[in-house]
Amino acid sequence: MPSSSKPPRNAGVIVRKATRADANAVVDLIIGLAQFERLEPPDPKAKERLAKDIFDKKLARVIVASIGGKLAGYALYFYTYSSFLARPTLYLEDIDDLRLYRLNRDSIRALGGQPSKKQR
Repeated sequence: MPSSSKPPRNAGVIVRKATRADANAVVDLIIGLAQFERLEPPDPKAKERLAKDIFDKKLARVIVASIGGKLAGYALYFYTYSSFLARPTLYLEDIDDLRLYRLNRDSIRALGGQPSKKQR
């Protein structure tokens, strides 16, 4: 198979666990998703609780995708317990990318989601 000079489609995308230093940017991404969904964004007290609950109390976890050092997407998840399966399960609360970046299918999978049909 001939090698291509094109970089991989996800070149420049870094997927990693969010850190406390990402708190404000993660909250901004959550606000962006709320606006996109035409929902009320978190109020100032909720913003504080989000940061504290995620990064201090560890009630939920966040994975972020960055492009050129700027956060471009996130996945927020937490563990729960299934009484029917009798085992812990993972619940994916949010997965979103900034419309500006439109993460490709490989990046979406790395964040834990499934790409839309048109991205497959």
